[in-house]
Amino acid sequence: MSESPSPVPTPAHSESRVRHERRDVNARIIMYIGLGACVCAVLIHFGLLELFHIYRVQEDRGDPLPPPLRTAESQLPPPPRLEVKPGASLQELRRAEQARLSSYRWVDRQTQEVRIPIDRAMELSLERGLPDWQEKSGAKEKAQQQKEPEPKP
Repeated sequence: MSESPSPVPTPAHSESRVRHERRDVNARIIMYIGLGACVCAVLIHFGLLELFHIYRVQEDRGDPLPPPLRTAESQLPPPPRLEVKPGASLQELRRAEQARLSSYRWVDRQTQEVRIPIDRAMELSLERGLPDWQEKSGAKEKAQQQKEPEPKP
């Protein structure tokens, strides 16, 4: 029991110095990337400073435009406009339509064309009947068939 083996093995080259592995990370590239990022940040800050200076000069040169939603009170928007009393104009329109439908009026005196009330027009249509429009359209169809030659089989 003279000599017992040591629990920790000793390296074969115990005299060599311990160093980092050079193949993992290139420290020079990381340093260049960091310097490049700092230079870009400084350039961006100076660029923004110049841009704000340009904006300030443009603003000082003339009156700024008014906000687009603010308009003069005397200026009315283009039609159609909102109604002040909803339904009032509809009632007025209905009254005008009813007066037009229930009154006699000359359309053209030279051609003796008149407007008659709608109720009277319906009564006359029932008494006299409607014009025979089907015969007129049938005549047009016959005329078209005579103009077109029949296809030969």
